Amino acid sequence: MINTQEAYHFITMPLIMGIVLFIFGTALFIIAIKRKYQRKQVAGLAEFTCSDRMVNTKKMEKAIRYIALVLLLSGFIIITYEALRMESQPSNQTDTAINLL
Repeated sequence: MINTQEAYHFITMPLIMGIVLFIFGTALFIIAIKRKYQRKQVAGLAEFTCSDRMVNTKKMEKAIRYIALVLLLSGFIIITYEALRMESQPSNQTDTAINLL
């Protein structure tokens, strides 16, 4: 039987944090693109009663895209760093065929 710690040895806290950042960044990026697409439609133009709200909305969308990009990049960097760190560590696992003998 495989020990639980051996089975889940590849899941570490930085890896989980990188995946969560990557997921949140992707979700924010999709939300920003969706808002921009909805604003460009005919029904979306009726939401802007004055030009000030339109400028603020564009700035907000740009800020959301920037935050999403930072989250995506940081998640990717953390996942890559953790994968390279785990690859460089020597393996302490013994071969299962040797254990059976």
